[in-house]
Amino acid sequence: MKINFDIYLEHFGVDENNEAKWLSPANAENYVEDMRLKRETHKTFNTKLLETYSYYNRDKILLIKLKEILEAEKVLFKPLKAKDIYLQVLANDHNFGKEIIKLIEGFINLSKSRKLEESSLKDVYATKFSIKNLFMAERHEMFLRFTLPILNKYNQTLKDRCEIDFNDMINRATDLIRNNQPKYSYQYIIIDEYQDISFSRFNLIKEIRDLSAARLTCVGDDWQSIYRFAGSDISLFSNFGKYVGYYEQLLIEQTFRNSQALIDVSASFVKKNPKQIAKNPISKKEAVASPVKFVHYNSKDVEAIFLNEVQNLVSRYGKKTILVLGRHSFDIIDLIKFSNGSIKFIERAGKIEVKGFEDVEIDFLTVHKSKGAEADNVILLNLKNDWLGFPNKVTDDPILSLLLSDDESYRFAEERRLFYVALTRTKNEVVLLIPNEASPFVQELVEDGNYLLTKEGESYQSTNCPYCKTGKLMIKQSYKNNNRFWAARITQTVTKLSKM
Repeated sequence: MKINFDIYLEHFGVDENNEAKWLSPANAENYVEDMRLKRETHKTFNTKLLETYSYYNRDKILLIKLKEILEAEKVLFKPLKAKDIYLQVLANDHNFGKEIIKLIEGFINLSKSRKLEESSLKDVYATKFSIKNLFMAERHEMFLRFTLPILNKYNQTLKDRCEIDFNDMINRATDLIRNNQPKYSYQYIIIDEYQDISFSRFNLIKEIRDLSAARLTCVGDDWQSIYRFAGSDISLFSNFGKYVGYYEQLLIEQTFRNSQALIDVSASFVKKNPKQIAKNPISKKEAVASPVKFVHYNSKDVEAIFLNEVQNLVSRYGKKTILVLGRHSFDIIDLIKFSNGSIKFIERAGKIEVKGFEDVEIDFLTVHKSKGAEADNVILLNLKNDWLGFPNKVTDDPILSLLLSDDESYRFAEERRLFYVALTRTKNEVVLLIPNEASPFVQELVEDGNYLLTKEGESYQSTNCPYCKTGKLMIKQSYKNNNRFWAARITQTVTKLSKM
């Protein structure tokens, strides 16, 4: 960042040992090398570079250090008006503010679902942290100072307009039933998509059930609970017995859309969170090709890479449906802005037109909107490591976990479930388009699967076993002598092939 004193300021994400441990080993090495090159560039052109580091922030001295090094260069401090800062940021980033708005919407939905008002919310956030966690306590106090006036203004606006929102409607219905005690003769209450239930809707069902003694049958999949921003509380599903009493659980593990090879990858990924209910999905469907393909690209090459992947899918499967998914709605914009006219997006219809493939049905959806959808093949866009990447590090902020019945302490818990949904929309193959800095989720798939990857241009695919033709070669290590060998993953068994 260049300022008016002919000074360049760089914040490097390293510790006191000059290591970027937040990255994978390969990316960390590249990051440190980029730091060296930047320093050399400033020496070459005789420009002044000032540096700050991540461990300053860890030790809570970042602002102190920044002030010291700027004062040493006799930099004058002139506070900017908040409006000027906002306008300048907005001019460079048209998506600025959208994610914090979604975070606040999620906070409002969860608060109203639990019928928590200002004083109650302050109590919830104050009692969650001990004196040992001052940073988080201060962080949440700051969030409340910013957000509570918005919540109060929202409720007052509804009142002034004589309006109610969805949570108000459900809560008022619940109060009416509780106060009037109507007679119900229901024998069964059946709820679909139960993993998305909110506390307000659960309380409504509970009142009806208590008055009717109806049996409750709920169907859902906690691996696909992705609507926390709308008020859903996954603990009502995962801790079912705590809220409804004695129950019987039946697992539906047979699946028909995905191949077993894809199920093995996606299930292992989502089950890393120990709070997800343990299931072992099975399929009799065999993969036509490797179910997951890793495709790396530079931003300027994304159009050519995308066109090439469409061509590959058409060549392998014919003119079948292709579903293009983005973590955010703007991911499709990031694709077409580099297009020379070969790719067009008809936003109103959600259709993508690709030159030369006009007769292939290609749709675009965000991953949230894709839940319940399927296609012959899927292309997942823009899998980058960024605040607004995948995982999105803003909307899955732990600050909302405090409004759930049971804290989701596992990092990126909901984003992990969302990625699972993205992987499982395909009947055949999912193509992961990966920019220079790969998403942590992509790194996990590669490192945890430990697959032997075959490079084809800029893409990588797991390699088929030469014997059975369907199992995927993996690199394994012997517990006895530490020798490494190739093995084939076939459904849930591993067959040893040979030493490396």
